[in-house]
Amino acid sequence: MRDTPDARERVLGFEWAADPEGKFIPLVVRMKFDLACVRIHLADWQALSKRERQVVAQAPVGDPTARNHFVATLQQMLTAAGRANIEQKVAVTAKTVA
Repeated sequence: MRDTPDARERVLGFEWAADPEGKFIPLVVRMKFDLACVRIHLADWQALSKRERQVVAQAPVGDPTARNHFVATLQQMLTAAGRANIEQKVAVTAKTVA
């Protein structure tokens, strides 16, 4: 994942220092997973190529359309890598809690 300056700007410095090969899921990506209401296993992340990890780190998730595209793209990558379907969870809102 370290190959592009854009990806480097999104991953915190201490994460690069501790994990220069990008084997662990960076905080920015975990936050995107939370926003998109998806969960993947570490083995799923590690099955992705460095380029695919860059795409995930750089993908926008700021609106529903972007989140849907993010989830679909991630699922395609994982399917191509021979991994299972993404685990989707329900977003916690005032309506889902009540």
